[in-house]
Amino acid sequence: MQNQITRLIPPPQLAIRLIGFSSQEAGMLEATFAVRTEGKYSCCCLAQDSLQDPDLYCANADDLKALAILSSLGPSDIRPALLIGAPAIALPHPHLARPIRWRKLFDVLDVLVDQRAAALARLHPALPPVPERRQRHRLDIDLTDPNDYIRMRSKPRDGGVLIIDKNPLFRDFTAGLPAMRKVPATWVATEQAALDYCNLHNVAVVLINTATPAVDPYRLCRTIRSGRDGSGVVVILLAGKPFSYDSRLGQAAGCNGFLNKPVNAQLVLATLQKYLP
Repeated sequence: MQNQITRLIPPPQLAIRLIGFSSQEAGMLEATFAVRTEGKYSCCCLAQDSLQDPDLYCANADDLKALAILSSLGPSDIRPALLIGAPAIALPHPHLARPIRWRKLFDVLDVLVDQRAAALARLHPALPPVPERRQRHRLDIDLTDPNDYIRMRSKPRDGGVLIIDKNPLFRDFTAGLPAMRKVPATWVATEQAALDYCNLHNVAVVLINTATPAVDPYRLCRTIRSGRDGSGVVVILLAGKPFSYDSRLGQAAGCNGFLNKPVNAQLVLATLQKYLP
């Protein structure tokens, strides 16, 4: 009976951020990772505009820019990195040579997942990870005057959270999070109500459920960002099937990115911490 129940529970999913791969090789990696549906974890590759934090980085070791980006992201035992190719410089990350041996790839992932689990178990619960707020990669961190980076930093916008959804359930869920006690969270169900609210109140983050009836998320995002003092508003789409996020449309509308539904409390908090004071 226990074995039957275990088979019904899907394994935890390992979210992987690909860095520096060609579209062809990235597609091959995504397809290969998706094959693993059994065992102690399954794999998925995060889309370019996904705001979800990865569990692991996978970088093209033959691309110096990819290695610089990886270095700026600060991989650690909690968020380890895997290199594919032949790195031109020595880096403290495991790497696989090309052509990729897929069995070996999953063996290395197994080791990294075990090391990550051990590192998470050692974390003190009172010391949560600091959210990453940077919006651009610092590829020349050793060459640029630190004061230049200080000047580029922007203070998180003061204001509340506006949720556009067909019912107030997600708003109630968000407002009920302990960390949101001092941040107002408001719910509306239509595009016009959202625009009216943004014109009358200070809004820092807008979350748009793409399944909300009669709401075009890209149009609403574009209108909010072009409205009164809307250029600093962060707009995030909550995307679930059958909606498919279009990166081109999202960037043209000014979307900051998307989160795949369903979302849990940890993911919502980690995302809001990036954009709220």
